[in-house]
Amino acid sequence: MQQSDLRYRNPIDERWNKRKSQSSLLAQSFQRLGNFKKAERVSYCGSFLQFNQCPNGHYKKLNWANFCRDRLCPMCAWRRSLRYSAYIHKIAHEVNIRQPVRWLFLTLTVQNVEEKDLSTTLDHLFRSWQRFSQRKAFRQVVKGWFRGLEVSRNKDNGTYHPHFHTLLAVDSTYFSEGKYLTNSAWSALWKQSLRVEYTPVVDVRIIKPNKRNRKKVNELIESEEAMISAIVETAKYPTKPGTYLFPWDMDTTDKVVLALDRALKNRRLLAFGGLLKEVWKEVKGEENTDVIDETKECNCPTCGSDLLEQLYRWNFGLNSYIHL
Repeated sequence: MQQSDLRYRNPIDERWNKRKSQSSLLAQSFQRLGNFKKAERVSYCGSFLQFNQCPNGHYKKLNWANFCRDRLCPMCAWRRSLRYSAYIHKIAHEVNIRQPVRWLFLTLTVQNVEEKDLSTTLDHLFRSWQRFSQRKAFRQVVKGWFRGLEVSRNKDNGTYHPHFHTLLAVDSTYFSEGKYLTNSAWSALWKQSLRVEYTPVVDVRIIKPNKRNRKKVNELIESEEAMISAIVETAKYPTKPGTYLFPWDMDTTDKVVLALDRALKNRRLLAFGGLLKEVWKEVKGEENTDVIDETKECNCPTCGSDLLEQLYRWNFGLNSYIHL
């Protein structure tokens, strides 16, 4: 690379470069699959980023970008995950203020399936969740919930593993008035809802603060700090880029991209219910959570300096963002 090219590279969070590089791989796959409209849209996703930035380095916020909003786009999936994580944290904070609740992190799985059965299995999975969330034992203890779908893939045999990550707000008396459900009880409820012969793997974990910090912070703050990792897990990508993007194997990439693109189409991958849904309706700014907040902040919240607008463009040759 010529020395003159290096001058155009600008320090930007490497996460942006990483996701944009992955999006380029997805665009190339769509191109090979003959889906030229998607290929073009994903290719230009995030090609321009405009930030408001403090000249002293205290603050930097994305002000505008051109996103494609494709389900499989690593750039858009990452942004969507960040925004939903922020929303869930805000909702959980509001719920904790309104009434005393305890929090559970529940993972619900099914057996791995072949590629040809993925779409029908997802149909069955969503119907099963509907039955599960309407069961008396569920409704008696769960005040509200957030559900996220994840689809992973076994690289050894090529089978797919769809499963739900859920965040449950349960009654504050869940552990003291005979309402407590063991892991095996949750598994039995999920098995009944799935209507299968085998016993599905279910994992339930109590979200509780670190014992070492109990004397240092109040109960509300420590409860929310303990929830952060569960929130991130629940709101993460529906499928990780490493599941379907293989730079060294274009055939496998195209095969998996096609299967996931068809299976995830027109599905609600993230959803709220009960009390969390009520609060969600109140706190959400807009119906479309992918829209960038275009409210311009003029001053740095730390030092008060005027914010500077910085524009970055993706350079396909350098495979990196450059500052304009």
